[in-house]
Amino acid sequence: MRHTIKARPRYALVLLLISLPVAMSCSSSSSGHHSDRSAVQGERTSGNVTTAGANPAASPAPNPAADPAADPAAVPGASPAAPGALSIDPVVTPANVGGNEVNALVVHVGVRNFQAINYTMSTLTGIPTTNAAVAATYADQNSALPTETDVKSFVGSSQVAVFKLAVEYCNALMTDNTKATAFFGATNINDTPANVFTAAGTKAISETLITKLWGANLSTLPPLDQSSGILSQLIKDLLTGKDNGNKAVTTGVLVGACTTVLGAAPVTIY
Repeated sequence: MRHTIKARPRYALVLLLISLPVAMSCSSSSSGHHSDRSAVQGERTSGNVTTAGANPAASPAPNPAADPAADPAAVPGASPAAPGALSIDPVVTPANVGGNEVNALVVHVGVRNFQAINYTMSTLTGIPTTNAAVAATYADQNSALPTETDVKSFVGSSQVAVFKLAVEYCNALMTDNTKATAFFGATNINDTPANVFTAAGTKAISETLITKLWGANLSTLPPLDQSSGILSQLIKDLLTGKDNGNKAVTTGVLVGACTTVLGAAPVTIY
């Protein structure tokens, strides 16, 4: 049985907003299914914008004296990149990129394409891609999932498709008692909400979801306490007005919490 939860979207959004800037500062080191991702294409140098992989020796250093536009101080609003910010090279202005600053940005991260997202979610949850509900949703949504690894190609419809696929993987995981128990280990999830979602239980569930779906002790992620605290608050909100004596509510809340984490940037961006 599929469980539908009306969650307050602001917490899921907060998780995405917290994780996205951090995840986008990471290099392209990622786990699993590299064979399903195409390499970021192209090495080109155009004006002041040099693409990733270009040979710095092939492009003379900007000379502020000869070209005022090459001096960040001469461009209104330009400033040196802060530590950990996305690398852009070196100044992007409407004058030298035709007014399309976003496309001119040189980013050193990528987004998993439709196949890699599907395989990644399968690996993380232990649910095979051949699961009937998963396969049906993937067939219906794969055209909306990213078709390339350029993170700038990721649009709103891509996130909607990611979310829908995450719902099916999480629903399949949480409704399979054997797989769910193995996923959460010693944490009790086979009981009523009143017994499962105690303060300690909620914290353990949140931390398990984050560490198993995002990873543990990674410098590219927010602090675990911060992420788990937000997820724990979401779980509390999902329980508002629900029957704390109904085991089905436990499963539904677990599906909602799992979907929030599995559909977030640390899973789709590498």
